[in-house]
Amino acid sequence: MGKTLMFLMTLFITTMVTYPTRAYEDDGEPIVDPNNRLQIPVGESPEANDYNRKLFKGYSGRDLKHFLNMCMMSWECGLDIYEEMLQNKRSSDACCLEMLEKGKDCHIAMARFWFSLYEFKQYASRAIPKSYVVWNRCYRDVGPHAPSA
Repeated sequence: MGKTLMFLMTLFITTMVTYPTRAYEDDGEPIVDPNNRLQIPVGESPEANDYNRKLFKGYSGRDLKHFLNMCMMSWECGLDIYEEMLQNKRSSDACCLEMLEKGKDCHIAMARFWFSLYEFKQYASRAIPKSYVVWNRCYRDVGPHAPSA
């Protein structure tokens, strides 16, 4: 339990310190081609596996599993949110609501998690700041203060 709490606190502090939301200007350009559905790489390479193993070496499998269980969204909504971050495709209100229910800390920590992986690290410098933009848009559109239909 102590390692899990320390892991979550580390993610939270890193999230809050590293990428302040006011420091990012969205140029409105998609990060990856918006005409294609995002593809999650299925092929594995020794280089990618080694990189990812070293990245998470300090955390136990139990801690990572706990973090993913707490913060991971449904596959469909996770992909929907990441398409908004990477391709400017607007997420559905249902997926925004699922993200809001998990919480901002989980959303930002998951973005950091995915974009630290070898396969996605090339997008991190633009996608992680964009995760704040997506959060703010979803909160504005379907958050607790949004007008009811």
